[in-house]
Formats: sequence, structure tokens, C-alpha cells
Amino acid sequence: MNTAIRWLFVAALVACAAFLFRFDPQDGRYSSLYPPCPFHRITHLHCPGCGTLRAMHDLLHGRIAEALGHNAAATLFVPFALWYALYAFGIVSVSPGLDRWSWHILAAVVLFWILRNLPFAPFAALAP
Repeated sequence: MNTAIRWLFVAALVACAAFLFRFDPQDGRYSSLYPPCPFHRITHLHCPGCGTLRAMHDLLHGRIAEALGHNAAATLFVPFALWYALYAFGIVSVSPGLDRWSWHILAAVVLFWILRNLPFAPFAALAP
């Protein structure tokens, strides 16, 4: 990836983070700014991404426990995503090894997807 595209990606990410920091997805005044999840709308089930916007908003405000409550998988993946971004930009030299772990990550996401839709404890707590 060339340098211009990398910096464009960083600018877009910062703009999205600033928008999400300012406009709370849980605040009814701003609900029209965020699209509803089409998977949830059709199936009434939670996809692995459901609750991610709320979780990222909470993380941007330093509320880790609340972020875990909205989407534990996305919240726990953030440090690895940051590590990968730093590696992609050459800031750190140690690869996070996502290519080596990709099947494990996919299996964990599918398992999370199934478990968060089970309607009994303790799995019901995984729903956003």
C-alpha cells in the first residue's frame, strides 16, 4: 500500500472516530445518523458486529466495561487491530501474526455469533 493511501486511510479513520466520539449511537437524537443492522432487522438475531458502534463509542470515552457489554469480541479485538495498523505503517517491527491466526479468529467470530444468540445464561449476556 503506498503512502498516500495509508494516510488517506488514517484521515478517514480519525474522521470516523471523531464523529463517533461526538454522536452517541445510543442517544435517540442521533439514531438516524447510524444505519440499522440489516441482519438483525431481517432475522431478529445478533450478528457478530451488532453493538460495535456502541462499543467503540464507549471505548473512545474510556468506558471499557460498557464497551465489553455492547460487543465483547469487537472490544477485545481493538488492541490487535491497533497493533496491526502500527505494523502496517512500519512503526513496530513485530508482526501480530494475523495471517497465521486467521482461521482461529474466524472460528472465534462464528462461535461468538452463535453463543450471543442463545437465550439463556450466561450466553444471553453476550447480546448487545
